[in-house]
Amino acid sequence: MTISPAYVQPPPPLRWLRLPLLVATLGLSCVCVAVGGQALDRSSRLEKSLMAQAQSLGSVIIFDMNDIKATTAVLTTAASLLALSSLVFSVALIIDWIRYLYSPRPKLSAKEGGDEEASASPGRFPFSTHTLCFQTITLSFLTVWLLAILIPSTVFVRTRSAHVTIQTTMPMSLPSVDTKYWDYGFLRCLGAAPWFSLIFSFPASIITWVAWKSPNTVDKA
Repeated sequence: MTISPAYVQPPPPLRWLRLPLLVATLGLSCVCVAVGGQALDRSSRLEKSLMAQAQSLGSVIIFDMNDIKATTAVLTTAASLLALSSLVFSVALIIDWIRYLYSPRPKLSAKEGGDEEASASPGRFPFSTHTLCFQTITLSFLTVWLLAILIPSTVFVRTRSAHVTIQTTMPMSLPSVDTKYWDYGFLRCLGAAPWFSLIFSFPASIITWVAWKSPNTVDKA
């Protein structure tokens, strides 16, 4: 009589590297979202404030920041999707890791009457391992998208200025307006903070790809 093999859930591959990178990507992407949201909000408030001051003096002033606002909106969207993806992937990895730690271990071997043996056989891979291909594609796409928008966004903040248009019918003193983006602190943060998210999302994509290509992740169930 032979005892059928016990199926054991295999551990998530490269979990010690993947989880810290995913959590760091999540945290810094949330910071990027916060910085982008602040930049959009304060840019709109600045435009409205200048328009209100000009109207009180009987004139019209248009403080155009559409270029930086457009790139900021795209940057915030990319960072939001990256944060959401990192959250889902890290939670799935944590759950599968806990399940592995608390899963029953197989007995080494047992002989009863001369011909009984218990053995262990790998079971079906957990969700976080089974979806490594999707995770690799998602993280890589969002990382490339973030990089593609970070470059022009940083260049705009560092080199460009707002376009100011004044319409008036009589001489007057308008409030002094600084048009350089770099002179505004909330825009300087926009040109620096999102890069830290990229620093961790790039290696997270690479490690996820390595885990996907690992021979131990081939589901034979």
